[in-house]
Amino acid sequence: MMVKELVPGVLDGRKWTYQGSPVMDISEEEAKRYDNSLIPMKKEYRPSQEEFYIMSHSFLD
Repeated sequence: MMVKELVPGVLDGRKWTYQGSPVMDISEEEAKRYDNSLIPMKKEYRPSQEEFYIMSHSFLD
């Protein structure tokens, strides 16, 4: 995992370690089987999608 300091020096030069959770170890085969058991949804467009796109790509300098 890579980390970027948003505030310079906040990590204080220490060495940190990341330990993943076993909850994240999933079987791709089981996930596909589960996904295939769901009722298919019709793909559609909603105006809120455009609003979300604009907001998520906006920033202030």
